Amino acid sequence: MISLLLILSAILPALLFLIFIYRKDLHKEPRRLLLKSYLIGMILVLPILGTEILLSQIPPRGELSVLLYNAFIIAALSEEGWKLLFLARTTWHSPELDEPIDGIVYAVFVGLGFATVENILYVLQQGFSTSLLRALFSVPGHGLFGVVMGYFYAQARFAPTRGKRM
Repeated sequence: MISLLLILSAILPALLFLIFIYRKDLHKEPRRLLLKSYLIGMILVLPILGTEILLSQIPPRGELSVLLYNAFIIAALSEEGWKLLFLARTTWHSPELDEPIDGIVYAVFVGLGFATVENILYVLQQGFSTSLLRALFSVPGHGLFGVVMGYFYAQARFAPTRGKRM
């Protein structure tokens, strides 16, 4: 029973953020593509973890360098890079991506799919207090990173001079 409550405490913040974003979209996206985006975000935990393990084998020298490398290369670049890659593979050529807000919606769904699994893993290891901290910081962070990524993704997708490939 406690594990179920822990898992619910890990999932709920992402679901609330998803509902918020979904309600902001005036022309609702198809639920199947939203679910696909969310599930892809969940599955991305595997290649991201592999990339982070690989990148951690190349440690820089110096305390500040280690902190910056861990934050910006290992965590940020691998997580956001994989999310962008699969967001593009899933939606770039989709006829459902027909207005700029859609880029934000899909990016948030991918990002929060990842955040959901990451949250479950952390909460099961470290307990309920971790779910509270992650609900305040990590999940909104992943959601907001998705907003920013989705904004620029949509700008690229709808630019009049955009390339045909992504």
